[in-house]
Amino acid sequence: MIDVRPLLLPDDAGAALALFDAACGGAGAQRPDSWEAEDDRPTRRWLAADGPHAAGYAALWRVRDRRFRIDAIVHPARRRLGVGTRLLATLVDAAPTLGAMTLQARADARDAEALGFLERRGFRETMRMHRLELAVADADIAPLAAAEARIAARGLRLTTLAGELSAAARAGRGEDDVWERLRTLYGDVQEGWPDPDPAPDDDAPGARQPPAAERLRQILLPAGASPDGLFLAVEGERYVGFAGLGAPTGVHPARRNAGVATALKLRVMAHARAHGVPALHTNTGSGAMLRVNEKLGWRRVGTEVRLVRVLAAAGLTMLAAAGCAGAGGRAGARAPAAGDVVFFDDFDGPALDRSKWGVEVWRTTVNDEQQAYVDEPGTIALVRGIEAEGAANGALVIRAQHRPGVPMEGFTLDFVSGRLDTRGKMEFAYGTAAARIKLTAGAGLWPAFWALGTGDWPATGEIDIMENVGEPDWASVALHGPGYSGDTPLFNRLYFPPAHDATAWHVYSVEWRPDGLTFRVDDAVAYRATRPMVEHYGRWSYDNPKFLILNLALGGAYPLKTNGVRTPYPGLPAETVQLIKDGRARMLVDWVRVTRGG
Repeated sequence: MIDVRPLLLPDDAGAALALFDAACGGAGAQRPDSWEAEDDRPTRRWLAADGPHAAGYAALWRVRDRRFRIDAIVHPARRRLGVGTRLLATLVDAAPTLGAMTLQARADARDAEALGFLERRGFRETMRMHRLELAVADADIAPLAAAEARIAARGLRLTTLAGELSAAARAGRGEDDVWERLRTLYGDVQEGWPDPDPAPDDDAPGARQPPAAERLRQILLPAGASPDGLFLAVEGERYVGFAGLGAPTGVHPARRNAGVATALKLRVMAHARAHGVPALHTNTGSGAMLRVNEKLGWRRVGTEVRLVRVLAAAGLTMLAAAGCAGAGGRAGARAPAAGDVVFFDDFDGPALDRSKWGVEVWRTTVNDEQQAYVDEPGTIALVRGIEAEGAANGALVIRAQHRPGVPMEGFTLDFVSGRLDTRGKMEFAYGTAAARIKLTAGAGLWPAFWALGTGDWPATGEIDIMENVGEPDWASVALHGPGYSGDTPLFNRLYFPPAHDATAWHVYSVEWRPDGLTFRVDDAVAYRATRPMVEHYGRWSYDNPKFLILNLALGGAYPLKTNGVRTPYPGLPAETVQLIKDGRARMLVDWVRVTRGG
């Protein structure tokens, strides 16, 4: 019989250590023989015991404020016997008593069993961290001189922390001045880093403060590291970048894409070779930094999935994970409901995955819309880094472009845009469809995330999960079917708070069941339509499979009814035409997910 109880040190250390060695080969998660030496100890620990043998282990750590991380390990011989479920229930019950709002967790991307276990219980992926390795002897550091010359041409230079500390001492400033300037830089840098725990309190003042001085020293100068191995990029008297042996690499947002990261990494590689360091290791979740490392010869040796569960006890929905790696836009306050994932795309590849998506090409138009849909990189593409605007693994971008005289069937249009769908690739009936989306404000822009049945419209039903006509303070949802299409009565708007309008990242979702549909934006219910409500107007058209659509339309009937603009184009004023000409009219999609069950 499995007994879950608080773990006692040192009495249970032997059993826990044997469990770690069996489950993880002695590597990965934090080993119990190091616990007592740690300054940053877990808040709580539990052991699942089967007599004298350890069947599982779990720990709950405070990361900051109301954010906690979990570690959870189950002995390979005890999996699928309910041990993980028991441990997880213990963690979830204990967390609110400590004031926890969220639980963070981590799992190896190859551990489908651990990921599936957690996702079925309401845990949701927020980002991925790639583990990289470099064999120093094989590294090509020849480009270092050219890299330093490029940044020197921009008024920057590289130095070491040791050099800066010496200069400060000669000037009578003391080392605190150096560390305070580094702390300022670190705060600026971390604002651009993806947050593994995008909890809803991120907008609170000071939610991501830079670490205290002593903690910053531990981050930039880990045990055994020397100040002459930490390299800094300097512009005038301001620090704009850092990198070192065992330390992260960071560049000020204003100096990204200027070659600073490349120069810093090459200097670290040269230093490692000069000091006989055989291999370097780093973690990165940044698309831009990942590309810098791989271009310099670093290779991926693993990927860790970061997940978060927002506790229902905090008045929010559940979103987290576990495994030997340490189970520990703003990803949105609400993710899809728990269940088996039947479709997922976070657009992290080099190009659109055509096995999941088809791109539509139209030579006609509907609803008096003003765009032609084309299959071109200028209208549908994947972007990373700054262009992804906070989407950790990259994003899909659908852009509108001004192109006068596009030939259609008997007429011409002046704009092109993109529309893609899962028709014939993924269709589903019942479950939760969700996407994390960021929009552009501009009257007459008409982005949408929706679902259609295969066959005649409106007989096969339409589910509008998100529509917007360029007004940043609201988004709408709707149902269309026989007897309630066009100006459908089954419709609602959800208004955003001024500080977090439609131009910010939001998760738009619909939970589709045989007896009704519930639409949500983040954590808020935008609309609920029951089967009797629908059948009051016409036939229920939501028992058949449907495919997903993402598109950016321009002008037309819906915008016209909202803004009343008729020139220069129906529903599309001159100001928005200029926005399109400037290349600023676009729709960003971080990820799309469909789940069943739960």
